[in-house]
Amino acid sequence: MGNIRCKGCKALILGDSKKCPLCGASTKSLFDLMSQIFSEIFKFLGWFFIILVVFCVIAFFWSKDKSDQPAKNQSEAAYRSQESTTASTAPLTTNAARWVELSPTVYFLRPAESLKINAMASLNGEKIALTLIDTSGEYCKKGVETGISSAGVFRVNATNVKFVEACLNGSRVLAPETDKGKTFFLSEISTRPTIVNIGFGKTLSFNGENFEFVKKAMITARSAL
Repeated sequence: MGNIRCKGCKALILGDSKKCPLCGASTKSLFDLMSQIFSEIFKFLGWFFIILVVFCVIAFFWSKDKSDQPAKNQSEAAYRSQESTTASTAPLTTNAARWVELSPTVYFLRPAESLKINAMASLNGEKIALTLIDTSGEYCKKGVETGISSAGVFRVNATNVKFVEACLNGSRVLAPETDKGKTFFLSEISTRPTIVNIGFGKTLSFNGENFEFVKKAMITARSAL
């Protein structure tokens, strides 16, 4: 850089000198000083702005996390409730697919939907009779017994079957009315998953895959000493 003239003593000095070595006067103009001041101010404001932005971002996510906490708690509670419900219904689903022995010649099968209407298979002479036992008390009051009457038409795996009913000691007993219906009803429940529509929007889902074991057990019990 070339030489410049000092504004104070008018001596020639190096152009990159900040002060005159003779009189000590500053070599920068007022414009240069103002530019330097504004540059320092802008640098300070720049750092201040960056810090402010970072603070706002942190505050935003902190407040969002707080506002989402009730939803998270509700979601966790629903998940725990679902786990509890699944755990409580798992044994029911398992039992619904198994015939349970009530006596050596009587077995019952629980549907997946309800524990108050069960299918009951019983050995009657040489034949196996299959009925539905409703212990809900909705149709038959405790201790009440009635004669046999028509219960209407139920749908068994998309096939219409006429049923009769009777109250026996407070339980409603349902059975197919005709011999053909009895054979069909037993065949469906004993060999494949079966859905029985008993009216008023009520359906019963049975799965009696182990019925051959039940049948053999009944026959064995019939020949007991």
